[in-house]
Amino acid sequence: NKILEALVSADDDLVKAIANSTTNFMDTPVEEPGELIYTQIFPFKWTGMDVIENKQVYITMTFGVDRIEGGYFNNIVFTIFVIVHKDLMRIFHNDTYKLRTDFICEKIEELFHRSSDFGLGKLELSGTGEIFVSKDLPGSFLTFKTVDLSRQK
Repeated sequence: NKILEALVSADDDLVKAIANSTTNFMDTPVEEPGELIYTQIFPFKWTGMDVIENKQVYITMTFGVDRIEGGYFNNIVFTIFVIVHKDLMRIFHNDTYKLRTDFICEKIEELFHRSSDFGLGKLELSGTGEIFVSKDLPGSFLTFKTVDLSRQK
């Protein structure tokens, strides 16, 4: 829940990039960012028919345990998938055109990397890459893992 809340409340630019499907996405405020949860932001991996049929931005995620020692979860891993319809990919921000996936991933990385605000220990970005849900739905992913509490500095 903390991760979902952070995605819709920590950064207005991130929320606008997810909610608004225009090239100049920054021009339109998002009145109810919380309404993105379970409509465009899902705490599980989701690629249902509405994702395939609608031209929107979707954030989905997976959670797992990388290591268990002595009955305790030492390393938690989660991956955030940013899925953007190809027609929405190009955005205009800070006087230049960018890819919406790159912009959103940058904002998510800023939000989570090195953070200890989520009750899991410090988070480290441990991997990135591209995904393709369909020919019209490319995306990117960011994988974060907790740093083993005994090794944190």
